[in-house]
Amino acid sequence: DARILMIGGKQDHETAQSIISRMQAAAVNAAGRTGLSELPGILKQCQLFITCDTGSMHLAAAMDVPTLALFGPGDPVKVRPLSDKAVVLYHRMPCNPCRFQYTDLCQNNLCMKEIQVNEVKEAAANMLGDAKKITAAPAEKFPVSSRQPLRRILYLQSTSEIGGTDITLLRTLEALDKTQFQASVVLHKESPLRASYE
Repeated sequence: DARILMIGGKQDHETAQSIISRMQAAAVNAAGRTGLSELPGILKQCQLFITCDTGSMHLAAAMDVPTLALFGPGDPVKVRPLSDKAVVLYHRMPCNPCRFQYTDLCQNNLCMKEIQVNEVKEAAANMLGDAKKITAAPAEKFPVSSRQPLRRILYLQSTSEIGGTDITLLRTLEALDKTQFQASVVLHKESPLRASYE
């Protein structure tokens, strides 16, 4: 019983129409018919906004519109919608985050194909029915697929003084997700940063 509105840019109009033609329910194709100035007003009328990782997602989240975000090549740890009314669906892949992001160089699009229709339906039903509050998981809680073993990284650090590369390495080690990566550093000789590396 939902009233469905498809939005997007002019380049999305044909895609939206193709989707609508295969739907059982009626929908309005507004892709290419509205601009950024109308977008906040449109989003404010929505009980649920289903979107991919895009600027509209952040606008909806900022306006506290219930948002269901489907993440593929992007990194939800860094750019998830910051709202307690937002839900992120995401399956970590070996190639995430994608170095081909926002290009046509990726030929298989597996990260988006991993998101199943039933997952989206269940999340949408829960959000619309308010059966339970689902919130975007904090960075350290994103599920790591059992198929992905802990990845090991070995750094060979040839300098022994405190310089730019040493500080960069230290900051990189601090930022690594310890649930995904195990890092080791081999020092050429004793370094004043050894304790910090450890």
